[in-house]
Amino acid sequence: MSKKSLEYLKNSFLFNSTSLDNKYSMYSDNDLYNELQKYREYILSNVDTIQGEIRNDYNKLNICIESCKELPTEDMYKQLILYMDQVVIPDPIFNLAEPKSSFSEATEKLIGFTTHEKVNKNNLCDLIDYIVCITPLIDAGFVVMVPLSRIHERAEIPILYSPTAFSDVIPKNILDYYRSIAHVKNLEPTEKGLIVVDEESLHLGTRILIEFTDEDCLTGHIYQYWITKIFDYDEKSGKAKFGYRPADSISKREFAAWINQSVNQAANTCFDKIYKELIFSKMCGCMYLTQSNIVSKTLNMVIDQPSKEAELATMGLSIDLPITNRILMQDLISIRSNYGDAFQNFRTELNSKLLSLDSCSDAESLRRKIDAISYELNTIQVQEVEKEYRKISRTLKLDLVSMTGSLIASFATGGITAIGAACAFVKGFTDVSKYFTDVHEHNGYFLWKLNRQAEKYKI
Repeated sequence: MSKKSLEYLKNSFLFNSTSLDNKYSMYSDNDLYNELQKYREYILSNVDTIQGEIRNDYNKLNICIESCKELPTEDMYKQLILYMDQVVIPDPIFNLAEPKSSFSEATEKLIGFTTHEKVNKNNLCDLIDYIVCITPLIDAGFVVMVPLSRIHERAEIPILYSPTAFSDVIPKNILDYYRSIAHVKNLEPTEKGLIVVDEESLHLGTRILIEFTDEDCLTGHIYQYWITKIFDYDEKSGKAKFGYRPADSISKREFAAWINQSVNQAANTCFDKIYKELIFSKMCGCMYLTQSNIVSKTLNMVIDQPSKEAELATMGLSIDLPITNRILMQDLISIRSNYGDAFQNFRTELNSKLLSLDSCSDAESLRRKIDAISYELNTIQVQEVEKEYRKISRTLKLDLVSMTGSLIASFATGGITAIGAACAFVKGFTDVSKYFTDVHEHNGYFLWKLNRQAEKYKI
């Protein structure tokens, strides 16, 4: 969500607190859908500006969040604030007004896949509340939301044919993996839409749902078996007129062939989605962050060796800093923004420690070393900064007494001019500045500031 997009929402009734509290009860489905359409059109007209907010700098640790999982939680954001430079996430409300062609709507109605409302008000409220919650991160330029779902949109449902049942679209090892975890279920139409009628037993049917057991995605893949009739075909032009309808029955041979082809197509769809988002991330100068087992395993099959930045990011996010549990997200991003040098020192120190783990191949040993780094950062270095501040406090008291006494004596004897007094104060201020500069440059200063802020919330 770019700052520009946020400006639009803040001027929209979608962001109105009263509307949110009442879950948009004073607005009709058409009112909400029309407003979402306006928002979508606004995003599309400003998409270059929005994507321009992504700092495409390969010296930065930027990540793009996958679209098949739920959006990052507050706890995850706190981790990301500590280790990442910028986070790109999918705009969750952009696709709520995705237009459908008459062909798509007719097809969905034929197979029994219908919805009774244009906009799910509860869902919309949750998404807007989410954006309100992360507004401080957007304002700080840390989070950028982009219309990522746009790269997956299709104007029409394609009509495809493959003599190999789509078994040669993606690499064989990836297809074999998807097929090994595919779970096919029967679907039946009801007044409430399509439902799974039997979780365990697969029987002859013309509507199926394909899910992958390792997949954490929010939806499965629905397929309908069709009866097709060709009315006219022009061999010269290659054009044909045909009609199709949902089949009422299917033979065992047709069912087996259809299941085989549908599983292949579902696998191809999943891989295509991952691949497109991976390319988008690369174009934006971002690493691709996934929380899905299936996406992680797929990426391991297509990427020979992860980059050093990706390895550092993975290890960094595995470090536990309990202080983040006791501090508000907006305070965390504020301290990071206001103490940028301290944050960079912390990040540099962290990366140097993580690089030292490069040769560690044993998982258990790596876990212990990461825990040791966490303890050092969160306990030892914070205590060192605390000691330095106590030392400064004691030193300042002595220096001020000494400096004040000498000035009084000098003025009393007339041995110092006004300029000399000013110079004495400047020298004292320089010494004080040096004390604080030394501490501010300490690698644990950023975490120390977090601890001090967290103490405000103690009961």
